[in-house]
Amino acid sequence: MQLNEYTAGKIVERSYAIVGFPINVMNNKGIIVASSDLERINTVHDGAVEVLRTGNVVKLDKAAAKLIQGAKEGINIPIVFQNEIIGVIGVGGPIQVVEELAQLVNMATELILENLDLVSKLHTDRKYKEDLLELLIKPNHPDNDYIDNLSQFIKYDLTGNKVVGIIKISNVEIMTATLFQELIDEIYMYDKGLLVSTFSMFKREIVVLKNSDKNNTLWIKDLVRYMENHKGLAIRAALGGGFPELDGIALSYQTARLAIENRMDARKKVVCYSDDIVKYQFGTLENAPWVKAQLRHPLTELESVDPTLVLVLTIKTYLMQNCDQQQTCKKLGIHRNTLRYRLTRIGEITSLDFNKLSDLFKMYAAINYYA
Repeated sequence: MQLNEYTAGKIVERSYAIVGFPINVMNNKGIIVASSDLERINTVHDGAVEVLRTGNVVKLDKAAAKLIQGAKEGINIPIVFQNEIIGVIGVGGPIQVVEELAQLVNMATELILENLDLVSKLHTDRKYKEDLLELLIKPNHPDNDYIDNLSQFIKYDLTGNKVVGIIKISNVEIMTATLFQELIDEIYMYDKGLLVSTFSMFKREIVVLKNSDKNNTLWIKDLVRYMENHKGLAIRAALGGGFPELDGIALSYQTARLAIENRMDARKKVVCYSDDIVKYQFGTLENAPWVKAQLRHPLTELESVDPTLVLVLTIKTYLMQNCDQQQTCKKLGIHRNTLRYRLTRIGEITSLDFNKLSDLFKMYAAINYYA
């Protein structure tokens, strides 16, 4: 580790708060890189040069300080990190006073360096995790060997089925870069076994990868609730399907994208591709207007003769109840004969025979995606 201005500034700030005496931090060349006296920054500290040469603590009382140009009374201590002297910290003041405080300053410096080193390693680890996830969700990732090496380096197990989730922050007006990073931290605290990527930060989206299991839906709902409770954000999330093999990760991402962009589910907080695969796949057809018109045709015919939309509600409920007449009557509060009459009338208007699977599917597509 090298003592840059940021690191040295942290040491000065923390040490000055502890001892209340002038503090200087010098790099491995004896140059002051941070100081409680800003005018001394970028000047050579002769006491520090001596510490670096000998590796020993250098104490200067008033008499000794007078013999060195620009020196002041105080103590200069080597900054040791991982058994290497990387700089010097100086505490100015009466030697009999600051000598007793030197150990406190030294301990504070070591803690700061260890903390900064840990943060740096965490950030590096997260960056590698992001790189791995971004490769995995690409439909044709170019280098499987590189993926294997990267996964081994960060100790991430790529075996087994994986599932991709997309988390989208809805109230973007309160989102800042700092808050976004805090959100990432919250996700890692919630589940340390995830891969997390922020490559869609400009969209205020976070992509996560987890091991697929039977609790996938419950997991994503709990994660959204956890994040909202901690940060007060409005969040939507989608979970893709779980698919085998390494290439299944890219497919899971694509299905999660289909689910979160489906306009029918815009008001749902959490959507899962596996809950209604057909509906999400039909969403890919919207870019072809003539296909949309054809798929919607049965519904268009119903609306033309049913301004109250009673028949539309009836067939929608019927399909939602998996064509169970008893459950449909219960939901609508109508007699079975009434339901039969309405279904017959719907068939007449749309020219569909609901005893035929193909016709039933046409009605399902029109109602489930366009109603």
